[in-house]
Amino acid sequence: MPTKAYILIETAVGKTHDVSDSLNKLEDVMNVDAVTGPYDIISIVS
Repeated sequence: MPTKAYILIETAVGKTHDVSDSLNKLEDVMNVDAVTGPYDIISIVS
């Protein structure tokens, strides 16, 4: 079973979409979700 990590990301104002797109292009990124609250993105990597 591969190891999973949840990464909590704060982005600059207006950059959440760009950061999400960049993360989705990475091989080990399993999931990227934009969220509200203290963080802007939660990503799951393996």
